[in-house]
Amino acid sequence: MHVVIHLPRFFYATLASTVAEMLALANTVDDGPRFTTEFVSSHVPSVSRLGITFPARPKPSRKLDVLVLLSAPHPTPEETISLLLEEGRRVQGLVDLALRQGATIAAPCAAPFFLAMRGLLHARKATIGWWLKDEVQQRFPAVKWDTSRLVVRQGPFYTAGASFAVVDLMSTLLIDLGFAAQERQVRRLMALPARRKVQTPFELPDDHRSHPFVKEALRHVPRDLSLLTPRYLAGKLHLSERTLSRRFEVELGTSPGQWIQGLKLQAARALLEDTQLPVSEVCLRSGYLDQASFSRLFKRKTGVTPGDYRSHFLV
Repeated sequence: MHVVIHLPRFFYATLASTVAEMLALANTVDDGPRFTTEFVSSHVPSVSRLGITFPARPKPSRKLDVLVLLSAPHPTPEETISLLLEEGRRVQGLVDLALRQGATIAAPCAAPFFLAMRGLLHARKATIGWWLKDEVQQRFPAVKWDTSRLVVRQGPFYTAGASFAVVDLMSTLLIDLGFAAQERQVRRLMALPARRKVQTPFELPDDHRSHPFVKEALRHVPRDLSLLTPRYLAGKLHLSERTLSRRFEVELGTSPGQWIQGLKLQAARALLEDTQLPVSEVCLRSGYLDQASFSRLFKRKTGVTPGDYRSHFLV
């Protein structure tokens, strides 16, 4: 089974190596499958962000069975989109070749953007690196984006979330290709975590802290978050509740209640990540008085329970 790994203009050497190493290791255990791999790129020689050169070819040397599209993530969505549009035009020929040859196509991190550009995800479920969810929902509304998910399979297309979701993606591929026993061995040998389902615990909340209006509001946030309500905040800012609501809508596109809820959930996430406090105590310190309601809200917003969320960050 031949696997082609596409390297874009900018890529992380660790991700490219992880894909190749997992397949190579699968070849060695329990009469494992015989995967062959090669790197393909429109940029030859292909050099990673840290200057590591990979032995890439301009096109596949033989019929491919699996195409893994790596992407070019950048610290800001705007710069990522610019790179993706540029690389997406270059990669279309390789994607078309994979389709003609009946290959499975896997796209982690920002690479689902390439498949959406080509129209291959139309009316299909897909995921992508969480920081791009707003951008892709606007650009490709016909795609059924479920960006809470870490890996989504729809027909011959596999999409995955943020960068190291590539590990979960390759595990899923190995299992679906009929090599579940080898996948378990690879996971043990590489000390990989159990396959994860969601990427929401890893999202960084957009709390608009750099916004002047938010900076002023944050100055009045009490230590006891249970006291923080729209009425309390309006009083501290010397505004009527109606004016406060209008300011939040105009400045941030949200309501005071939603902003306060986000602030409390952010406090809860920090406590779950950084302390061993019982969930009941996390609930109280985050400004919630009822643990059952807090747990339901937390799961609705993050996709996981408070306990499951904490398990992602245990060391």
